[in-house]
Amino acid sequence: MSLILSSAVAATAAANGVLCLTFDDSRFPDWEAALPIFAAHGAHATFFAYHDIDDGAAASLRKLSEAGHSIGLHGLKHQVAPDVVAKLGEDGYLADEIEPQLAACRAAGLPVRSFAYPMSRHTPQTDALLLRHFDRLRGGGDFAGAFPVAEAASRRYLPGLGVGPKYRRGGAEVAAMLPDVAASNAVLVLYSHGIGETAEGVSMSRADLETILAAAESLGMAIVGFDELDRFGAEPTLVWTTTQHARIEGGRLMIDVPPGEEAAKGGLASAEIDLSAWDGRPVGAEITASGKGIGKPLHWYNGLKFQFEYEDPVAGDWFYPNTASRLGDFPEQTIRLGDFSAATRRKARLVLGLQEASGHAEFDLSSLRLVEPVPPWPVTNQAHRCAYRGTLAETAIHRGDITPRRGVMSPHRMTEDDFDTLQTWGATLLRYQMWGYRQEKDAPVDFEAYDRWLAEKLDHFDSFVLPQAAARGMKVVLDLHTPPGNRDAANDLRMCHDAECADFFVETWRRIAVRFKGREGIYGYDLVNEPMQTSAALPGCDFWTLQKRAAEAIREIDPDVPVIVEANSQDSPSAFATLSPLDLANVIYEMHMYVPLRFTHQGVMWKQGKTPDPYPNAEKGWSAETLRGALEPVRDFQRRHGAKIYCGEFSAIAWAPGADQYLRDCIAIFEEYGWDWTYHAFREWEGWSVEHEGPDAQHLVPAADTPRKRALLEGFSAAPAPSPHSCPREPPSPRP
Repeated sequence: MSLILSSAVAATAAANGVLCLTFDDSRFPDWEAALPIFAAHGAHATFFAYHDIDDGAAASLRKLSEAGHSIGLHGLKHQVAPDVVAKLGEDGYLADEIEPQLAACRAAGLPVRSFAYPMSRHTPQTDALLLRHFDRLRGGGDFAGAFPVAEAASRRYLPGLGVGPKYRRGGAEVAAMLPDVAASNAVLVLYSHGIGETAEGVSMSRADLETILAAAESLGMAIVGFDELDRFGAEPTLVWTTTQHARIEGGRLMIDVPPGEEAAKGGLASAEIDLSAWDGRPVGAEITASGKGIGKPLHWYNGLKFQFEYEDPVAGDWFYPNTASRLGDFPEQTIRLGDFSAATRRKARLVLGLQEASGHAEFDLSSLRLVEPVPPWPVTNQAHRCAYRGTLAETAIHRGDITPRRGVMSPHRMTEDDFDTLQTWGATLLRYQMWGYRQEKDAPVDFEAYDRWLAEKLDHFDSFVLPQAAARGMKVVLDLHTPPGNRDAANDLRMCHDAECADFFVETWRRIAVRFKGREGIYGYDLVNEPMQTSAALPGCDFWTLQKRAAEAIREIDPDVPVIVEANSQDSPSAFATLSPLDLANVIYEMHMYVPLRFTHQGVMWKQGKTPDPYPNAEKGWSAETLRGALEPVRDFQRRHGAKIYCGEFSAIAWAPGADQYLRDCIAIFEEYGWDWTYHAFREWEGWSVEHEGPDAQHLVPAADTPRKRALLEGFSAAPAPSPHSCPREPPSPRP
């Protein structure tokens, strides 16, 4: 059945106008002293912080946020945006003025959605640039009057009117304007700076504030911060469709799924939702929910559902970000959903309920909110420029005259014939995967058994792989493909939620560093394969901090060996949008390329259609430009930080039509950007092997020559590609 229901994610109408008061320049003592005045009138404002967001600033901003006010940024150095963009370029401006503040706010758990232009100077270029990072921008010099409330939710640039002696406008003058604003049901944006005992310069007095708030309150105006403007305007509705065992009563969704065979059916409610405003940046949602007797689902990724479903038209794939599942009983609480990718989102489906699980769940639909999610891992060092020493200093920044390292991912155990073949092909890089230790998701970790397994892998690497590779001029990536504890029931790295596994992981890399210190031929230590973290980790155990801890342990022993860091979401390109660089030298950043997954993994992760999907594909929009667009978050990370990038895995299944062209297009982009790369995989499983062919997994046969093999060998033998898009060889400025 379907039910039309207004929800809090939809906007609501205002009848008597809206007043938005904003304040700039980190006048924290003034702002905090005025909190009782705002509270007395039920009013919220927006406070735009300037300069460093240190511990003291974060504490003040947190106090303002907890009182219901919106927090925005006003720039690290209060620089005029168009001038700095003209001088440093877009990336330079972001690194110099915006990203350090954003990173500090994220690290402090502060929600930041707005930016106020210093000196009110802006251009369409700076608007487009900053709207990739903020929901709304505020100016001032081009104020053209109040605007209709119906436009409040959709407006992204809002000019304001100054209040204070410098602007020749005080509380009485503003109060005289408000009746017209209220009568026309419009939005008026004001800005000032301090809120002092007396009005001075660009600041208003507390008496001015009291006069303005009292006048607005008497007219019945809503007095809100920028983050609350989403709820005003035209009033759309959500149309909820429910399945068996789900019902909506009094604005609450109730799920009651009996145990036994009925559990497989579950109970769900879904609604189409517009996420176009969140294209290319993180989006989250929160809702109040409770549960009783929720049973274990048939599959780990099901159970309690609070999920977006959307297709990324750039990547050509479907995505299903979901909140971490809960079992048993949990009291009424706010649960949160966060999608931290850089995906393009237009229409999405929101799904609530229980899937493949029995029990009772209840959701308060009136509490549903779309929010900017705060990643449960650090987002920091955003102005950092990577440093490289030794041979890496010559290859980290692509100049167009250095041939990238090109190779393959290894089978589980290498032979001399394998090395002979790779030498003949022209490979210069091998990713040696230490894979195969079996760990039940819910079973205790046997660290002694893990150590025995790892010792055998390291012995093979030491006594055979390194010498054979060195004899053929190849370098080797040491890839810890199976970390201690492996994955938990939610497919997260177990060590994110198990401190003993986390400590053992760090100690493992410490011992590896001791064993191989000074050994030639190691391209880098690949700290953990395809990290996955979907929920808050234990302190010091999030996927990024774990890699940082391991890298620092290695650096205590070996100051030069490269370490390789991977991004979240199984090292997907989109996860580079929230990846932070390490403040260490000789760090390589690895990504894996399987976009579009519907092409590369057809017949592997889901049943293949009667007609296989080809590449390129005009109907689905799959082309070399699709791949380039999907890789843009990685390319952006490379440009911002001067980072060395390595594609550790890319592939397309043997029977995918056009797999050879897909490989050629990937390799061409990697070469253009100066990225080293290794193909997945050499003599591991026949489905990925370029020495096998067939229509499906059941009919693969060895083949001396295949189109995919030709594409790979062409990549190995290509001359270095000059790159008009290469990173600058020298950092633009010293690190702050």
